[in-house]
Amino acid sequence: MNQSLMNNSEVAHLNSRMQNVVLVEPSTKFAKPFLDMVNEFEQFGEDQYRTVRYMVEYNFSAYLARLIRQSQDSEQRQQTVPISTYWLVKDDSLLIGASKIHHRLTSRLRQYYGHISYHIRPTARQKGYGTHLLFLTLEKAKLLELGEVLLTCNAENIASSRIIQKNGGVFQNESVMPTSGTTIKRYRIAL
Repeated sequence: MNQSLMNNSEVAHLNSRMQNVVLVEPSTKFAKPFLDMVNEFEQFGEDQYRTVRYMVEYNFSAYLARLIRQSQDSEQRQQTVPISTYWLVKDDSLLIGASKIHHRLTSRLRQYYGHISYHIRPTARQKGYGTHLLFLTLEKAKLLELGEVLLTCNAENIASSRIIQKNGGVFQNESVMPTSGTTIKRYRIAL
């Protein structure tokens, strides 16, 4: 058994601290909290939403429709991998973070990105939300019957490495992104 996997008491403790924190599918109900989170990332110099910023601010319904299309596995989308998006919400009003699950891997996803990506808004970091977000996202990945998932993180992102390890991540190897030269750590988690 992986020593870094949270034991039952650690999971129970984390879940008790996160009682009002849930993983939801994106909806118009969270348009303002989502925009607040996007703005916070920008204020901290992070660009997770740079490419969709305009759509999020001026046509949120179109943004949601795009997320729904991305999650579908249809003949029209044969060249792309379905991606399910989830939002971590506290007290039914504050967006804490987001996660995405790639339903399958291309060779590029396998080498550099993995099945799951996640991020926590800057002011909510180092409070256990990342660990909880990944835990809940892994539960969603089980529903896709993936068997195991691959996760990656920047080698310098010690916090993300710890989050992955706490959720059962077993280090596989490192690879270097050819475009940026960034070293990526690769982990596997059995579901």
